[in-house]
Amino acid sequence: VGDRVMSLLQGGGYAEFAVANEATTMAAPPSLGLDRAVAVPEHLMTAYQLLFTVGKGVAGESVLLHAGASGVGLAAVQLARRAGMRPFVTCRSDAKAEAALALGAVAAFNVAAAPSAGPSAEAGGGQVDWVAAVKAANGRKCVDLVLDPVGSAYCAGNVEVLGMDGRWVLYGLMSGAELSHSPRFLGQVLAKRLALVGTTLRGRPLEYKRALAGEVEKLVPSVAAGDFKVLVADQQFPFTTEGARAAHALMAENKNIGKIILRVREGEAQDT
Repeated sequence: VGDRVMSLLQGGGYAEFAVANEATTMAAPPSLGLDRAVAVPEHLMTAYQLLFTVGKGVAGESVLLHAGASGVGLAAVQLARRAGMRPFVTCRSDAKAEAALALGAVAAFNVAAAPSAGPSAEAGGGQVDWVAAVKAANGRKCVDLVLDPVGSAYCAGNVEVLGMDGRWVLYGLMSGAELSHSPRFLGQVLAKRLALVGTTLRGRPLEYKRALAGEVEKLVPSVAAGDFKVLVADQQFPFTTEGARAAHALMAENKNIGKIILRVREGEAQDT
C-alpha cells in the first residue's frame, strides 16, 4: 500500500481513482515524476506492439511513422533507433518535426507545409509529397514498414512508399475509412505483396498485455535516467470540467507534442 505505480487500463482512466490489473501494472521509480509516469505504459506498450509484435521490425530495416510527434510516435522513434532501424516521420508542424529529429528520426517531414505534386499530395488533399521525400531520404529506396494511425488520406501514399513485401500496420482512422480516391489500391497491394494488418490494443487478451508490460519494464530504468524520453505536452490542465474541455481543445488544434496530461491534484510530483 502506498507504492507509486503506473498501469495500462482497460478503460475508465478518466477518474480520480481507477482499478488496474496487476498484469499491466509496474513500479514508477522515485526519480520519475507522476506527470511522466502516467504516459509510460500506454506510449511504450502501444509503440512496442506496433513496431515489433505486429510490425515485426528488425535491425537494418526502415520504418515510416505517421503522426510521428505523438506520444506513441516519439516512443516508436526511440525504440526503432535502439533496435537498429531507420525511422522516418511525418507530422504537421516544423516544431513537431524538430522534436522527432531530436529523438533520433533520420528525417521528419511537415506534411502541412506548402503543397507539391505527387501521389501523397493527391491522396492527402494538397499536402507535401512525403512519398518522394521519404524515398529520397532513404537513399532512393522504399521503406519496409509503415505505422499508420491516419487511414484513408494516406492509403495511396502508403502503397507507393512501401517496398516489395512491405508491412503496413494500421492502428487508427483519423482521416476516415473510405478509399473512394484510390481505385488502384488493391492492385498495388497485390503487385507488391504487401501485408496490411489492422490492430488495436484495448481488446487484446490480458496475457498479451502482460507480455508487453514485461518488455516495457525493461525500459523503465532508461526512462527514469532520462536516456529514453517520454514526452508530455508543455501545457497541462487541472482535472476539472473546464480543464478537460481546454485539454480537448488543444488536442483538436493538433498543436501538442507528446501526451496531454490532466492533473488530479495540483502540486503532484514532477520530474526531478
